Amino acid sequence: MHRITDWLKEDSNRCATSRISMEDVKNLKEQKMKYLAEGLTTSQVAIIGGRPDNYSISRNRPFSGQAGNALDINLRKAGMHRAGCYLMQFFTGTKADLHYIIHQLEAKIILLSGEQALNTMLNFTGIDKYRGSVYIDSEFPDKLFIPTYDLSRFMYIAEKDKVVAELTQLLDLKKANRYLTEPFHYTERNIILSPSFEEAISYIEKAKTCARIGFDIESKRTKVIGKFTDWEITCFSIATSSTSAICIPLILSSGANYFTEDQEVQLWITLKELLEGPGTVIIQNSMYDAAFLLN
Repeated sequence: MHRITDWLKEDSNRCATSRISMEDVKNLKEQKMKYLAEGLTTSQVAIIGGRPDNYSISRNRPFSGQAGNALDINLRKAGMHRAGCYLMQFFTGTKADLHYIIHQLEAKIILLSGEQALNTMLNFTGIDKYRGSVYIDSEFPDKLFIPTYDLSRFMYIAEKDKVVAELTQLLDLKKANRYLTEPFHYTERNIILSPSFEEAISYIEKAKTCARIGFDIESKRTKVIGKFTDWEITCFSIATSSTSAICIPLILSSGANYFTEDQEVQLWITLKELLEGPGTVIIQNSMYDAAFLLN
């Protein structure tokens, strides 16, 4: 069991077996990454999080307190146990720091708990967008990285939101447990982003021939005049299968139109034909979307 300490030791053998440069090793020694950790480095599952909360620091134990208790419960529900995992929370550090530590772990599955761990390890920002996905780092081809929520972020918000976060984390943990015994294969998907006008029309025409499709819109508030709020559809997406989809933008982040006026009119006419066609349309929040589409 490790406590708040320097990971690096004066161990030339360890430095020699790690796949980082001697310059990286020198930088690590100078930085002396501090962290809380618990468990065996031989564990098949590791949970790595960012800065621990004050309670965890006072206990000198990672993932303690309310959030830690919720994590322990979710681990058991997912078929795992805290004692069978390597848990670590770091205060500050770089990707090279984490690489060095991960090289010492035998874990097949590494859960990145929270924004700081996600950003440091994978250079991604936005845990809500990336949690639950599976990533492989070229430095660790035999390990799977799965971002998930750090529940300490949700301990002091509305109860319903806390429950959703806990259930979401549970799903991520169940996925992690599944991949301990099942091989992981990437699913090849055809996702079209920023299409040309011709690509957009062609995809909608193709969707008309499908027995069922998925459909969704995104919107944003463009102006507020007194009590009146003006919203506009910024893009819409269509999926013809679980592996094929298109996102058709209408407004750029700058506020400029993506298509010409004539092109957008033609897109809406073609989309209308699709949505009124005989096929089944699956919409995630149809009551919300319908209010925009009808207007």
